[in-house]
Amino acid sequence: MLHVRLYRLWRLLCWLGLLAATSGMLTVQAEPEPQLYTSGAAWHLVPEPLATWTPAQLIYRQYLPSVATGGAPAFVTFFGRMGDLRSGPATQFEYGITALEYEVQVRGAAGQPYQEEWSVDGQPKPQLGSQGTIPDSPATLTNALLYSTGAPLPRGTYQMRFLIDGFVAAQSSVVID
Repeated sequence: MLHVRLYRLWRLLCWLGLLAATSGMLTVQAEPEPQLYTSGAAWHLVPEPLATWTPAQLIYRQYLPSVATGGAPAFVTFFGRMGDLRSGPATQFEYGITALEYEVQVRGAAGQPYQEEWSVDGQPKPQLGSQGTIPDSPATLTNALLYSTGAPLPRGTYQMRFLIDGFVAAQSSVVID
């Protein structure tokens, strides 16, 4: 009789354990796929003495090749960020960066409308671009592409076109491999 009671108690504990294990599985929800977004454009005014952009003052800075057509001159510079470490400027980064930061330096376009157009591997990404009015001249726009989850950015070729008043003022790309 003691054996029967222990057996029933054991069965009851097994059923309770199984019930607890399966009830936990029923409440698990899949997380949505992270969405790539920009952290928010911010303009920084460049003090006039530093804004002359003479070659002697820019030796410490490497600028990416840019195409200037129409509009005001603009230069795009990319930086990679992994945690607190910032690398660059560069045109290529290793897989694992969690943010692609960029600076757009604009001169001679105060009060003009601007727009960013992004593509990743040739696919347009209209949700990534910012637009607005250039506050002063010279000025620097800073922004970053990242995931809200902090996940690494996918491998690919990221291209940005910077338009001022409808004209392409700069076009540059960076590769994450």
